Amino acid sequence: MNATVETARAIPYASEGLALRIFGGGCGQPGSLAVPFGANHGDDVTKAVENLPQGQGDSDLSTAVNKAIDDFTDLPSDTVKQVIVYVGTLDQCGMTDQPAKESAEAIRSFMQDKGVKAQFKFIPVGLSSTERQQLQEFRSVLPSLQAVVPPSGPSRPDGAS
Repeated sequence: MNATVETARAIPYASEGLALRIFGGGCGQPGSLAVPFGANHGDDVTKAVENLPQGQGDSDLSTAVNKAIDDFTDLPSDTVKQVIVYVGTLDQCGMTDQPAKESAEAIRSFMQDKGVKAQFKFIPVGLSSTERQQLQEFRSVLPSLQAVVPPSGPSRPDGAS
């Protein structure tokens, strides 16, 4: 979690409109909006990240990211929409043997249906090498995805949760 907090402190656009949505716990659960959208919310987001508990349950990345996109659908079309996702595990709720790719395709389709363009930053926190490879699958489907890897961020051995 330390890498997550350090990354949150280094948000380069802390004075822009920010929000924080937390997710996890089960499939089909969109999470909750921990910090609502607003300018100069960098400190609020950092404080909320510092107080996040260790992740638990299943990761439903597609549902959570789609809900985050819904959070800013009503913003003006010229607003830069950036979605930062701290990822402790990749999507475990997919219906295929490629849940990461399936989730990325669902997110892309959802954005196209809503007419929303967004830039994504996925910040891996303790991902196994297999999960890091799956994160690359996201990149092939969502070209606006930038994976930010903490320089000394620990990773889990494959098969560990």
